[in-house]
Amino acid sequence: MTIILKLLNQKRRRIMNNFCIGIQNKCSSLGLVSGILKDQRGVIMIMFALLLPILVGVIGLGVEVGSWYYAKRNLQSAADGAAVAALFEVRSGSDADTILDKAKEEATANGWDETAGDTLTAVSPPTSGSFVDDTLAVEVNVTKSIDLLFASIFLSNAVTANSRAVARLQASSEACILALNDSADEALNFSGNTSVTLTGCAIAANSSSDTAIDGNGNFDVTADCASTVGNTELESPDLTLTDCTSTVTGALAIDDPYEDLPSPTIDASCLEDGFTNQNGNVTVSPGRYCNGFGANGGTITFESGTYVIDEGDFNVNGNATIVEEAGGTGVTIILTDSSGGDDPGRINNINGGAEITLSAPTTGDYAGVLFYQEKTAQSSDTNVINGGADITLQGAIYFPKENVTITGNSSLSAGCIQIIADTVSFSGDATLQNNCDSAGTSPITINQGIGLVE
Repeated sequence: MTIILKLLNQKRRRIMNNFCIGIQNKCSSLGLVSGILKDQRGVIMIMFALLLPILVGVIGLGVEVGSWYYAKRNLQSAADGAAVAALFEVRSGSDADTILDKAKEEATANGWDETAGDTLTAVSPPTSGSFVDDTLAVEVNVTKSIDLLFASIFLSNAVTANSRAVARLQASSEACILALNDSADEALNFSGNTSVTLTGCAIAANSSSDTAIDGNGNFDVTADCASTVGNTELESPDLTLTDCTSTVTGALAIDDPYEDLPSPTIDASCLEDGFTNQNGNVTVSPGRYCNGFGANGGTITFESGTYVIDEGDFNVNGNATIVEEAGGTGVTIILTDSSGGDDPGRINNINGGAEITLSAPTTGDYAGVLFYQEKTAQSSDTNVINGGADITLQGAIYFPKENVTITGNSSLSAGCIQIIADTVSFSGDATLQNNCDSAGTSPITINQGIGLVE
């Protein structure tokens, strides 16, 4: 069989040779063409040449999409920063234009460019999302136009990136003691053999001092939380916090909850001049009391309303008793100086065996305010509640320019007590509660950190 195949091959070569000789060099040409057609390397080169623009486009588009992602991340940073900046303004009570301007200022620092057609809106409360109508939150929406490169082959218009952020005040607790002074040492101070128990509330000081909250002596204080703009060295066992793990230092200053209280309407004539009750039972009516108000004994029944003590002190001594009329709607006692001077009266003393049972009104201009000393006062004076007084008060004791000192053994035992003063001192035992849901008071919200919630 092998011999036969060899003979056939020899015969085929002779035929081909004769054929090539007959047609001269055609055979060489046919071999060249056949070789080219059989060589697959040429096909690959042709295909690569045809696909190269597409490959370059896909790679370029991938790079461009990556740049879009990077721009989107930067835009989200701009939205986040703008929301936080806007919330600071919301917290400060700024108007809508100021809130928007601050948001744009912060967004610009993060690459947002209004001159390039980028847009930004900032609204409080938010109009969408989980925090709609939440007055403690602000919503920011930003857009940015992104120019096209390779993507312009497929898209005719620029890409618009959108980002949204919502920032919200994070409130941890409410205070019932607030020292407003922004720099005083020992703005909130505890001294002597003092035991202060605050139920359902916290203590706070707006002072930036390193000793904004301080104490000395054998004292102990129990509160839900503590907060100060500055610092404090108080710690357990002198200071026991039931809800917070430690005092918040470097905190935001707390807004004065009664800063916008109006000045009282001053009657043309004095209802009483130098009123003092020594004994017996008397009933007093709202109005203007000139040159002080004193109770040295007996029982004084207050009718509901606003009592303006003009240029004189509020003084309760001995075995005096002060109560509000049965079924009354609340009492506000305002200390002022109608002469335009800076010396309104003060709480000179509430001491001895005095008993006081009073509640603030729950509605009206002075809702929740029991004692109010106008801001014209000199900050060097002191208002004193002391000496074993049995006091049942409900409402705010508001002395924004002077000190309030609690001494002796004072039991402020009603359901809602707030002490807001320039500085606050305790040098005796005191028990305060802060169940103010229905008392008409304005909340003293502390530790208002700012968080991005959406």
